[in-house]
Order: sequence, then C-alpha cells, then structure tokens
Amino acid sequence: TFGMLLSRATINEEGAKRWRDMVNAFRKDGTLKRLYERLYTSEEAEQFQRY
Repeated sequence: TFGMLLSRATINEEGAKRWRDMVNAFRKDGTLKRLYERLYTSEEAEQFQRY
C-alpha cells in the first residue's frame, strides 16, 4: 500500500490540511490513479486509490 507521513515538526495543521485537500483533489480528478499506473498495473492502481 501507499502512504504519506508528514512531520509535525515541519508541517503545521494548516499545511497538513492543504496536503490532504491536494491528495483528495488528485484522487477525484484521476491524477492519483495516473501516477500509480506508472508503477503498478491498472488493477493495483485502482485498489491503491481507495485508501
């Protein structure tokens, strides 16, 4: 699976929210799936996008 960790020492709550919003936008418009498909099969990319 894929995940991202953000350090509280370097990213404040507002910064973390911006990251979450960006990833959610990528998921919604298909960008995240296209990025996954560069490394994984389409089926795997579809599964990863659910998380």
